[in-house]
Amino acid sequence: MTPKTQADLWLELPPKTRKRHAMKAYRMLREKAEEQLKLFRKREKEGSFKDIRHLFVFITLKEFWEDLDFLFDFGKKSKWQEKAHYPVRSALDKVARLAYFTHQKEMRQKELARFEAFSSLKSCYDMSKRNQDAEFSQKIAQVYNKLKETGDPEISVSKKLFKTGAFPNMKDCMIGGKVQNADALYTQYEDLSNLSHGNYLRNLWKAGDNTHFVRSAQLGLHLANEMLRGGDFHLNGKVGQDVKDLGIQYQKMLIDG
Repeated sequence: MTPKTQADLWLELPPKTRKRHAMKAYRMLREKAEEQLKLFRKREKEGSFKDIRHLFVFITLKEFWEDLDFLFDFGKKSKWQEKAHYPVRSALDKVARLAYFTHQKEMRQKELARFEAFSSLKSCYDMSKRNQDAEFSQKIAQVYNKLKETGDPEISVSKKLFKTGAFPNMKDCMIGGKVQNADALYTQYEDLSNLSHGNYLRNLWKAGDNTHFVRSAQLGLHLANEMLRGGDFHLNGKVGQDVKDLGIQYQKMLIDG
């Protein structure tokens, strides 16, 4: 008789049990993530972000964990559980982009980070001018002055990049970033994108249904483990062994609780 895989054991658990185990596993991973974020915040406070690449990594990690906090908050509010695919799609986008960024050479990384920072600034600045919002324009100027400290004194983003974006499409990000099981993960990304556009599939889940949340949470935990490894790489292995051990522990916790 073929031994049961972890996936088999997971699927045999009742949805409510899977949800409880997933929430518990996330709390464990989130504690380690907070250790990483504290190290990044310390570097930011000490003025260690002398390169715009470091700022891009920190912001990406910070926003990723905000996405997952949002995802697992849905587990506490049963009314909104069928919306859980929104933050997990956003989190998957950040995992792929950081992986792609990490595997580029220094000059390419600077181009990517510069585009992400200054294209957003320019779009917001143009909007504030159209709306004649002087207060918002001033806040943007403050952010721009802070970015200049990273050694990028000019908003030097080409018109071509504004049209196409600096990053490739999501599938190429995953392949270029050497994301494990990139093809399968991209298929999940497409599924999440379809669900996010309000089509018929989304209406198959009723409010309060644990099943949809559990599916999103399972993917979210996988992404959390990937991002912990990515964060550790950019911290030069400060919490390396802990991250490796957590990858095993959270998988066990999904089954055993």
